[in-house]
Amino acid sequence: MRLTSCGYQVLAQSADAGVDLFVKKKKGSLFVHFPGSSGIRHTDLAKEYRRDIKRFLRRERETYPTMPHGYFDAAAARLLSDFQKSVVAEPREEHLARFPEAAVSGAVRGTWQVSAASVYRNWLQFLVSIKADASTLSAMTPAARL
Repeated sequence: MRLTSCGYQVLAQSADAGVDLFVKKKKGSLFVHFPGSSGIRHTDLAKEYRRDIKRFLRRERETYPTMPHGYFDAAAARLLSDFQKSVVAEPREEHLARFPEAAVSGAVRGTWQVSAASVYRNWLQFLVSIKADASTLSAMTPAARL
């Protein structure tokens, strides 16, 4: 794996999503990386998906983009699937005018927000505990020298 050969430690991954969390220690600091979408607004991925469809319709990319898994509710996923079927045979930018943006933007399932908040909260609590431990040790150091 390329990440591990560059000194990163993979903490979370899946067969479907790939690597989702990895860390690397540099000069005494631990850098935590979330390559997924845990820190963005819940509608940003829909905008990126539409942008990639536009690139396909402009023939800037060869394949139609894969719909984000589990991101849209069932009705929106059907609308988007129908849209794909109607434009994939003849990709032209004009088709983008029929993209069901209004219908799907309200159908985004922002399921990761609770998990993202939990990760950040736990990380901050960890930092507070490290700082508290360091304060306790520094307060005890003069006594230990006696």
